[in-house]
Amino acid sequence: MGIFGSAMALPSTLLFYATWIVSSLLRPFMMGTILCLLTNIPAAHEKIRLFLQTFEFLVFSKDKKWKKATQDPASFFDAPSAAKDGAATSDGDAKADGDADATNDEADAVEKKTVIFLRHGESTWNDTFNKGE
Repeated sequence: MGIFGSAMALPSTLLFYATWIVSSLLRPFMMGTILCLLTNIPAAHEKIRLFLQTFEFLVFSKDKKWKKATQDPASFFDAPSAAKDGAATSDGDAKADGDADATNDEADAVEKKTVIFLRHGESTWNDTFNKGE
């Protein structure tokens, strides 16, 4: 048998070894799974029920397809630059000059917040990783 014959035999050899490895690992995994299922029957029953419910949802769900939005989702928010310039809003109406000044005041207002960080005392993490002296 030449090089061509060896090259043609390679896929079947790889398939044989892949099948052999899977079949040799399948039995221990199945035995372990059965042992786990039998040691806690109520939990196994619940997990099987959840698996079947998930599979049923996957098969019969209509969530795989949805309609495209008819309007731009960003149009929900007012653009700050348009509001400051007194330009048209997302509704298409032009703002009056008095309304633009009120919007500027609201946009320029800064809310002050205080953030307090708390540090607990000594912990096991500190004892383990920050030994020090």
